[in-house]
Amino acid sequence: MAIVPEGINGPVRGTVGNLVFYRVGRQTRVRSLPSLPKKKRKPTELQALQRGKFAVMQCWMKPMKRLFRIGFADPNSPRTGHNAAMSYNMNHALIYQDGKYRVDPRAFKFSKGSLAPPANAAAEQTDGGIHFTWEPPVDGYSPG
Repeated sequence: MAIVPEGINGPVRGTVGNLVFYRVGRQTRVRSLPSLPKKKRKPTELQALQRGKFAVMQCWMKPMKRLFRIGFADPNSPRTGHNAAMSYNMNHALIYQDGKYRVDPRAFKFSKGSLAPPANAAAEQTDGGIHFTWEPPVDGYSPG
């Protein structure tokens, strides 16, 4: 894979021959197409396992995608907050049980950073969803 800082005569996106141009953050990147279309290749056992993990986590996270973009945002990383949240939660919150993956809600995180925890946090189920309330911490941040 190559990184093209400004693209060819400006940002490029899409396919040119066997090259695929795409953007990650502020960078334009390029990679080649696979030798065989993915539909014709049978996944290996490890690939099928990884795809299963990804599907379970993606299903869990999809309704809260905007929250993860904020909660895991890192201006110093080319990854989006959603990608960082997927990575973290796939590595820490997935459990393999009875031949299936499931998410452990106790290990699942919605954000990452050094904010102090809120005081008097509460959640209440309403007809429209879940209503969260809390009091902000006095100092705002906890030491590093």
